[in-house]
Amino acid sequence: MKIIDALWFTNIDGCIGIIVIEEDVTGDRKAYIGSARGKDQKVDTEKILAWGNKFSIDTAERILLSLKKEVKKEEKHGITTTGRPQTTGKHSEH
Repeated sequence: MKIIDALWFTNIDGCIGIIVIEEDVTGDRKAYIGSARGKDQKVDTEKILAWGNKFSIDTAERILLSLKKEVKKEEKHGITTTGRPQTTGKHSEH
């Protein structure tokens, strides 16, 4: 496995890391996300690769679409086009 990139988001409690890797055999790229202490990048990276959650392309695209999405008039008022109140999106529908 080869580490391609590491993205770090820090705050007072530590940090969140997203580690992008490339598999040696298949050449497939995967990403993992997890929390870390923020004291030692190598230790934090190893922890996230061992215990972190997979961070899928679908999740990344969903975030991008949410950031780029034009807000419809109904959505500004907390109502979707179906007439149901919007949720916070804490739980994935996948």
